[in-house]
Amino acid sequence: MGFGQSPGPLGRCYDATALRSADVAQKGQTHVWSNPLTNTPSIIQYQFGAWGQYMPGDGEMYCAPTSLVMGLHWLYANGFTQLEPAPFSNQDDPDTVNLERVIVGLVNTSSKAGTTRTAPASTSTGRLW
Repeated sequence: MGFGQSPGPLGRCYDATALRSADVAQKGQTHVWSNPLTNTPSIIQYQFGAWGQYMPGDGEMYCAPTSLVMGLHWLYANGFTQLEPAPFSNQDDPDTVNLERVIVGLVNTSSKAGTTRTAPASTSTGRLW
């Protein structure tokens, strides 16, 4: 097995941290993860747009997707640049607004009920995860 690989129930699994470390080591750099407390962008779920107009329901129920977007921005700043098209610039940046909308759809967030663990009735499993 190669560096960053480990056996798993589905065959080879890749450890993203080990792969990232290997990538940095090949470039001769020393990588230190930035402190998430000071380097995670502060995105307020109900302030997408001056009055929240960029999200349905003014984003009032979007706490889960917004926290995921903040985490993705932090990961981008720490070298996982394939996760986003560009670094975080501000909350109303079209890339950030689009990423929020994509995550809202992926985690099945409703502007009225928020993010729940149940999927729409049209799914066969009845579960989101």
